[in-house]
Amino acid sequence: MSERATPATGADIEGVVFDLDGTLVDSRRDIVRAVEIALTTHGVAPPAPDVIATFVGDGSRLLIARALALPIDEPRVDAALATYLAYYKTHAVEHTAPMPGALSALDALGGVPLAVCTNKPRRIADLVLSRLGWTTRFAAVVGGGDTARGKPDPQPLAAVGECLRSEEHTSELQSHHD
Repeated sequence: MSERATPATGADIEGVVFDLDGTLVDSRRDIVRAVEIALTTHGVAPPAPDVIATFVGDGSRLLIARALALPIDEPRVDAALATYLAYYKTHAVEHTAPMPGALSALDALGGVPLAVCTNKPRRIADLVLSRLGWTTRFAAVVGGGDTARGKPDPQPLAAVGECLRSEEHTSELQSHHD
């Protein structure tokens, strides 16, 4: 005899957590352009845009190390990373747009606390959400730098869980980056 899963209701769900890049937003063009600028500034010919796009998803440091084909602790990674972040901070939402279906998914979850857990630096994640008019949709946002370790380590997701369980903690974490 097979058991049937009971559909969850809004009352059963403490919250829904989304990644940002590639889940809620398509930010590849802006990220790729920032990598191209950073590498070019440091005298390195960047890989093809499609190749750079495959490096996205594990945080900025690893993105730049992969694009440079260098170990993550190589000093040249630090210099190119600083250039990347400086450029990306001011150009993060030039081409970034919602992923197909993202807005309807968020709308369908009305009444359920929503959160974002991303490796994107927090200030940039906040900027993306603001420019898309999505800031008020999320009860919590945990970004790169909010925890000692980034994804895929569970620490950022645990921080989101804490935020969703405690309004006071959510306000505290959010105001820490204002």
